[in-house]
Amino acid sequence: MTERDHRADSRPAPNRLEMLEDQLRQVSGYCDRLHRQALPSMSRDIAQLFAEFAELNGRFTAILANRHESGQSDTTTTDHLGHYEISHQLRSFVEQDLRRAVQRILPPGTSSTDRAHLISRCAAALFKNREIDRAAVEEIFRAEAVDTAQLEYDILQRAAEIRQAATDLGHDHRWDFTCEPGTSLDPETQEPWGVCDPDEPTAFVVVPSYYVSRRLLLKQQVVTSALPATPSGAADPA
Repeated sequence: MTERDHRADSRPAPNRLEMLEDQLRQVSGYCDRLHRQALPSMSRDIAQLFAEFAELNGRFTAILANRHESGQSDTTTTDHLGHYEISHQLRSFVEQDLRRAVQRILPPGTSSTDRAHLISRCAAALFKNREIDRAAVEEIFRAEAVDTAQLEYDILQRAAEIRQAATDLGHDHRWDFTCEPGTSLDPETQEPWGVCDPDEPTAFVVVPSYYVSRRLLLKQQVVTSALPATPSGAADPA
């Protein structure tokens, strides 16, 4: 038998092709039926899960609100709970976004205290007044010979988003930078910034406190005395 004859004989016979096509149609039909049968059941299960989640979330919110209403019924209701997310966003913004921004602005070797002080200036320019002090922000970001235009825009944009989100919730709120330098740290309203010694006297605020209807939702983070020096090769605490 020649090689050509061998190739011809090795090809599937017509009935073999028909059988394979028939099996393929059966498998395809089975998949379609399975999909049609399972989809309604899956949709019902998903809808039930969403309903159960909504119920549990509502119960959790009510319990949390009840705990915070105790003794101050006018200061925290379920409508106020969105401010807890705002307080988390504010803290994360200062601790992470502003910290990274300052690290880009300042030259290597800048002391931890100077870094913390610039973070404090940025935070105050963004949140201390009724409006963002854009001139102060511009002065901070353009003081060094570094291209920080996009960074400045991103910081301004994020701060504006946090402020607007707080305003949209529709409650009396404020960011408080009030701190008397040289006084003892108040554990009820203040926390030490980074690795600062809580037993040292206060110096300046880095993260402001956040009040909603007289209730404190976020404590200040305060630099106390001077930050410890950064060991060579270690991460900067500020």
